[in-house]
Amino acid sequence: MTALKHSWILALAGMACAETIVKSPDGKIAVHLEMMEGFPLWSASVDGTPVIKPGPIKIFRGNKAGNMPKCSENNISTRTYDETWKPTWGQFSEVRNHFNEVTWTIDPGTDIIVRVADEGIAIRYEIEEPKTKIGDRVSFDFAGDHTFWAANGEKPNHGPLRFSEWKENTKLQAPMTIKVNDKLYLGVIESAIYNQYPFHLQRTSGTTFETRSGQSSWKGKAQSSWRTLLVGRSAGDLLVNPLIWNLNPKSKIADTSWIKPGYTLWDWRSWGAKAPDGFEYGLD
Repeated sequence: MTALKHSWILALAGMACAETIVKSPDGKIAVHLEMMEGFPLWSASVDGTPVIKPGPIKIFRGNKAGNMPKCSENNISTRTYDETWKPTWGQFSEVRNHFNEVTWTIDPGTDIIVRVADEGIAIRYEIEEPKTKIGDRVSFDFAGDHTFWAANGEKPNHGPLRFSEWKENTKLQAPMTIKVNDKLYLGVIESAIYNQYPFHLQRTSGTTFETRSGQSSWKGKAQSSWRTLLVGRSAGDLLVNPLIWNLNPKSKIADTSWIKPGYTLWDWRSWGAKAPDGFEYGLD
């Protein structure tokens, strides 16, 4: 075992693969990355207990859905980030954004970015292509047959259900909340959706789910949304978890002094109608 520059990242060498371990700043969350016979895999643990078993991160081009050629590179670069910022409005007067991050180059022009914070894990990829269709399937292979709840559009939410009770190859809308035990809850959600379709989840077998989405057209250098695993010690922790806020880009509005917090209620189908205060109903 060789310790690298930072104590939060370790490299393990073996005959069949090379493994990198990325830890959260407090050391309680660990992500294991390995290139197994040319294919990238990831797994995760919390407090030393596995929560995600090794599963693939598949990135494919053109119409080759689910099929990924072997990777030609396996290079790692790292960074640590720590800042505290003040939101314009919200539950907190300030938010800390502290994480350790790995950029994993698996092919020329193709990087997988893995960010690990005390509040959870985020995975995205960055690709530079002249013009093509890009898709991906990120595996969430849970370490147990846990209880979950999930969104269901405008209908009552799904759950509580065991993973094994959800029919294989059936769509499941995110976010999904998972109870591992009385002191550990997880949430699967997406953040920073700009260049591609939002994902849904699909149970492929056992306790394994994959992110699925329509293929999106890419041109030049672009990033996917973040595939995110929130970590909380109670279900309520997930509601105030700041990871989603920190994964989204900073506001482009330089002067936010004119923004005044408030509430309004409307039927989102009433596009174009205006409230007495001038608010126009719409859906962005």
